[in-house]
Amino acid sequence: MMTEDEVVKGAISGNVFENFEIANYTALIAAAEQLNDSESVSIFTRIREQEQAMADWTANHLGNVTKQFLIRSSTPGVEAKK
Repeated sequence: MMTEDEVVKGAISGNVFENFEIANYTALIAAAEQLNDSESVSIFTRIREQEQAMADWTANHLGNVTKQFLIRSSTPGVEAKK
């Protein structure tokens, strides 16, 4: 029987989204550099650093989320979705 693994998929999706945002800010930085817009470069760089920190956090916690999900899903009477 397959378990419902929305928690794990959600954790993976969170990491994917953070990396998507990093790619977008990288493109915005390149565009701002091309336009010699140093203020935007600075702003986008700071935001990208925050996105990189969050991407690292989600990646570092993905294994534990998966393990906890598997433990909960194999324990009778415990809901794994929480």
